[in-house]
Amino acid sequence: MSAAPGEIIHIAIKNLAPFERVGHRITGDPSGTYKSRGAGWDFVHLCIDDHSRLDGGQDCSFSQG
Repeated sequence: MSAAPGEIIHIAIKNLAPFERVGHRITGDPSGTYKSRGAGWDFVHLCIDDHSRLDGGQDCSFSQG
């Protein structure tokens, strides 16, 4: 743990792939015809202060095509 607020900040970016259609676990069809190609990405930016454990996040979403 750091001695002062803001001394150490952890930053993470997580990219998430959205679903356009249901997958093979729902349809029971493993042939791959239900793939969500070109659906784009959603990004979540996270920041956590090591001293106070105060956190913040921002959803940065955009789509391709």
